[in-house]
Amino acid sequence: MNAPLSVNEIGAAALSKIIQNEITRSVQDNVPKGMSLLRVRGKLGTLRHGNVPKLFGVKLVEGGEEVLLDIPKTLVARLGLKGGESVVVTGTLIAVCNRYTDRRVEFHLDVVEAELHAQSQPSATDAQQQMSLARLKSLAVQRRQFPAELPLMLSLICSKSGQAQVDQDFLLELQVVSDLVKLERISVNVLSAQDIADGIARANGKVVVLIRGGGSADQFEVFDDPAVLEALAKKDAYRVIGLGHTANTTLLDLVADYAATTPTRAGAHLCNLIERTSLPLMEARRLAGQAHHAEAVVLEHRAKIRLLQDRLKKRVRPLTVAAIASAALAAGIVLGKLFIA
Repeated sequence: MNAPLSVNEIGAAALSKIIQNEITRSVQDNVPKGMSLLRVRGKLGTLRHGNVPKLFGVKLVEGGEEVLLDIPKTLVARLGLKGGESVVVTGTLIAVCNRYTDRRVEFHLDVVEAELHAQSQPSATDAQQQMSLARLKSLAVQRRQFPAELPLMLSLICSKSGQAQVDQDFLLELQVVSDLVKLERISVNVLSAQDIADGIARANGKVVVLIRGGGSADQFEVFDDPAVLEALAKKDAYRVIGLGHTANTTLLDLVADYAATTPTRAGAHLCNLIERTSLPLMEARRLAGQAHHAEAVVLEHRAKIRLLQDRLKKRVRPLTVAAIASAALAAGIVLGKLFIA
């Protein structure tokens, strides 16, 4: 007789941890031994400090590709790293699978040593930034006035990757004036400078708004691209941007007529302008309506007067010359008698 199977009862969190450990171990066992210790060069991405001894998932970028680093804080402090430096790091390639990676397997380089890398040639990113600054200086940026017309044609340029919440946060601020706005939505790849520039060029609105949600600092470099700067500078419309969070700034801030720190604040800014614009226009429409009503009342009274005049003419009989003479003679006789008396 077979022994009954034993059943262990564990929590979901414990089971998830077991699965993650098994996946990590299985992947780690298949890493080629020759790749266990590596020396890699590149440019550091954004450094985000937490309450743990390491900075996890720091990007190291070169030639448009990237790897992820786990760097001890002591090493960051010793080298005075702020993010954006060119470095050479030495570390062990490890597999990572946990809730911070959305339960997906990632390869990180567990850094044990690092040094600053003196570049003889400027990196592609540095060259791009220099070109962007030169292009920005050459642009004849003109400030546009907010259009005083209703309803307002508004072109919203946003991500095509399904950042619905970002769009909703922006549109929610416009809800109270939604009946005064005609919306044109243009979806673009917010990681492609050319796609963003093309989207700006296609916009037909009197107001053009460019928004995107938060992300790493390197994802916002696309908004420093000369093609994007030139497209927005040339756009004959009132231009508003709301990119990322409060800490995210780009060269595009210098081109836009209004640079909001978030998409939500971009919506609030436009709502305020639309309300201020609508007040005098609504008042003008109200006064025009009153004038039209007064004119209609005057015309109505004139018509009534003409009608009464026509009715009076029909009721009064015309007198003949003989009747008038007879009446005058009778009046004279009466007057004569009065004088004799």
